[in-house]
Amino acid sequence: MRPSRNRSDIKPDSPTALSLYLQHVSRFTVLTRAEEQEAAKAYIATSSLIFRQKLINANLRFVVKIGQQYLPPFHARFLDLIQEGNIGLMTAVGKFQPERGYKLVSYAIWWIRAYMKNFMSKNKGLVKKPRGTRGTAIISRLNSGEARAALMDFRRGMEADTSFLTERDREMGITLEVLDRELGLGIMGSEVSLNENAFNDHDSDSDELGDWFSDGVDYSKRYEAQMDVVAIQGIIDTLREGLDEKELCVLDYRILAYDSPRTLQEIGDEFRITRERVRQIEAGLRKRILKRVRFEGEEVYLPRI
Repeated sequence: MRPSRNRSDIKPDSPTALSLYLQHVSRFTVLTRAEEQEAAKAYIATSSLIFRQKLINANLRFVVKIGQQYLPPFHARFLDLIQEGNIGLMTAVGKFQPERGYKLVSYAIWWIRAYMKNFMSKNKGLVKKPRGTRGTAIISRLNSGEARAALMDFRRGMEADTSFLTERDREMGITLEVLDRELGLGIMGSEVSLNENAFNDHDSDSDELGDWFSDGVDYSKRYEAQMDVVAIQGIIDTLREGLDEKELCVLDYRILAYDSPRTLQEIGDEFRITRERVRQIEAGLRKRILKRVRFEGEEVYLPRI
């Protein structure tokens, strides 16, 4: 007769531990908007841990779903990653403002991702880099300017030129989604984010996107405040409709530039305007985007400054 296993005998990163956790999470029902509003308002009014736990339990499955995007590189530490995400969820519950009308998960996602990214950044050495022929091909593609340009369009939700991918790449399952995931997990030696160099210009004093939205308190909160272009795509698309040619150029090649933004001088020369005028256009666009990020949209909530 096979001896029974005590829960204390189960290793945290074993398949059994993961299965047990997933079973545990699946027990909780997702709240309707009305139920969530009621629980959130009751928690604010009473500070009752019962209502707090109700909000947390109902959203645990979403933490798992968000964490799945970082598989397989963090498969061995998946439960640790999920627990970090759960801390982000708990933080979000404590700061959630139901009167704004947003679903908790649309606000909490930024905190969940913040804590997960912080965990991954501290544990980069645990990421298994792609090896073999496929791994070599992935790293080779990520080193190409064509891939960076395509990923910039991909992350904006635009149609991307994938002509740089060979037939052999496709046979090995190398897609833009794969390249985007590997790049984000830092296989090139450092974690890469869309805000990197976004506002860098050797002849300007502009801040990076992380600083622009950051509360400046600590590392994890900086992550919480960093946003990629995909997150504000709807806002950007709406704004784009009313822009003239100069403004569109500044938006695409300064504010949303992924790899190497054009300088103020380059854009000024193209449109025969001064560097200062380009700077003014950029500053105006940033203010308009920030205003929309703060106040627009029911489905996208971004952390306030």
